[in-house]
Amino acid sequence: RYFVEGREFHVNTDHKPLTYAISNPSDKHSPRQTRHLSYIAEFTTDLRYLKGEDNVVADTLSRAELCDQNNAITSSAVDYERMAQLQREDDEMPAYRTAITGLQLVDLPLLDSTDTLLCDISQGYARPVVPRVLRRDIFDQLHNLSHPGGKATKRLVSARFVWHGLNREVTQWARNCCSCQQSKIQRHIASPVHKIDIPDRRFDAIHVDIVGPLPHSQGYNYLFTVVDRFTRWPEAIPMVNATAECCARALLDQWISRFGVPSTIISDRGRQFESNLWTELMKIMACTRVRTTSYHPQANGMVERFHRQLKSSLKSRLEAAANCWILVLPTVLLGIRAAVKEDLGCSSAELVFGMPLRLPGQFFEQLPAGHVDD
Repeated sequence: RYFVEGREFHVNTDHKPLTYAISNPSDKHSPRQTRHLSYIAEFTTDLRYLKGEDNVVADTLSRAELCDQNNAITSSAVDYERMAQLQREDDEMPAYRTAITGLQLVDLPLLDSTDTLLCDISQGYARPVVPRVLRRDIFDQLHNLSHPGGKATKRLVSARFVWHGLNREVTQWARNCCSCQQSKIQRHIASPVHKIDIPDRRFDAIHVDIVGPLPHSQGYNYLFTVVDRFTRWPEAIPMVNATAECCARALLDQWISRFGVPSTIISDRGRQFESNLWTELMKIMACTRVRTTSYHPQANGMVERFHRQLKSSLKSRLEAAANCWILVLPTVLLGIRAAVKEDLGCSSAELVFGMPLRLPGQFFEQLPAGHVDD
């Protein structure tokens, strides 16, 4: 900080969006971005874009320099004198010199030595051509620094060395690295969706939810919906408001009084179902309450899909009912209960009563199988 504070300077960066960030209105930034830009502005607002390949000064810290200003190979952890000797003994080196490629091969002198090393200078700096014997050693030296993935390792190696088939060999070696396989997650593992077991009897597990507010109709504005998980029998009970008391009363009067007490009730995390009244009701009836994931309606998909069908049916019938949905609700429920479910091959009414419902306007009676009328 004391090196740059109070001085005039500019910043070269390869992060181009950052150069426009300070001049843009602050209301487009998140609070974290605003804090970061405010801290940068304490020193300078002159941010200039520079391509990463041209930003050599900053990029030096992430690269292993192989040559000095005189293009002489410097000493490092790699034994370049041995590499030069192996280049002379390698049968592939004459093919490199005569091959038509984008490589610019030259012989560069080694420091404190009379040997020369065959290097590629097409990238603006020297990249030694690695003989076959040393390729795995070069890979191990760079990959074992932090055991990066295949793509990152290819960039590390290809930025410093070159040989034919480098990408293929480095990718294969990175995949076969035992340390990587033992300590890394090779794929982004997603937790499987937990499925609720299908009950083995009717009205044992139910889904509940609330629809509304709906247009005012004869004093009602909400619907308390219930769907049986086994038979998919739906109920839509009108309510004046969506309080916990109204939901509990609708469940007791319209469902439990006819179908009995379920063992499991599945609901979202609405305030009605998280209230003390609802909690005590579950304890009194000895029901197991299952909460779905917050802000994830797919977890309660059976009742949510019923809502979609119910709303579209009511909307289609509103004109015939003078925009009074409470009048057409019973007949809409009749049609939904009598509709055949494609995956089940029957309707919810057949699973409840053992036979299909007789609908209005039905002329012929459906006789049981094997029955012959006299």
